[in-house]
Amino acid sequence: MRTFVALNLSPETRAALYAAAEPLREALDRGVLWTREPALHLTLKFLGQCPEEFVSRLAAGLRSETRGLGAFPLDIGGVGAFPSLRRPRVVWVGVVSNAELTQLYQRVESVCTSLGAPREPRDFHPHVTLGRMRERARADAGALAEAATAMHVRRQERVSTVDVMESVLGQGGARYRVVDAVPLGHENSEA
Repeated sequence: MRTFVALNLSPETRAALYAAAEPLREALDRGVLWTREPALHLTLKFLGQCPEEFVSRLAAGLRSETRGLGAFPLDIGGVGAFPSLRRPRVVWVGVVSNAELTQLYQRVESVCTSLGAPREPRDFHPHVTLGRMRERARADAGALAEAATAMHVRRQERVSTVDVMESVLGQGGARYRVVDAVPLGHENSEA
């Protein structure tokens, strides 16, 4: 099972982000594989192919490690790209890191490494991926910068679960399914 851990966004936030990204899609349409609206999320850890037993242990570990963590707000806004707007490979909308998100990320990493997954070598840069450049496609950096300044979106989202996800690759892009939603807050302390 192709697995990752994520914070899923509400349908309202996904719709707002998708609509706000229209200037980007118009400026870069042919060179980018755009994320479909229902698939917009914040990835905490991508694990790749995992056996079902690993996924079950992952969910149990997350339930234990997130005990005592409450629901918290995410502030979403601002456009960027990896590695940069001048040479984009991934176009994203940013998520402001806060103490709760950092603590959750660290606990997810801890659970994953305890199960044998490698630790992420890069710094955590929370974001929602809007699109990925197609191989060999080149973005017009000026058009991207102009479209990024035209994209106005600020959202606040309340996070109440951390989700173990399955990614199924197919025509039209990946489809995501929640395998286990681990609640944050008082419900989790009773688990």
